Amino acid sequence: MCSARVAVTVVIDPDRILLIAGDAGLVELDWASLALAGVCKHCGHWDLTDVHGAGFVVEPKSWRGGQKIVRRLRERVPEGVVYEVRHPGASE
Repeated sequence: MCSARVAVTVVIDPDRILLIAGDAGLVELDWASLALAGVCKHCGHWDLTDVHGAGFVVEPKSWRGGQKIVRRLRERVPEGVVYEVRHPGASE
């Protein structure tokens, strides 16, 4: 089994966030339709899900400019949908 890295692009605009993963496709989430935004205090990832169940995980540590993505997420994601993710075995 071959595990090839896929170039992934995140686009954030005033209405939505898009994750573009080469031939794998595109996932688009409107800010207004976000239902859940899990944020891991330990590793910093954001697990975004909309009201239709579509979603993706953004891992800022894996991205050049990851802190800029985090700032934009904090600005755009409605506060009421944010919850803390806790990984089993992660230290506080």
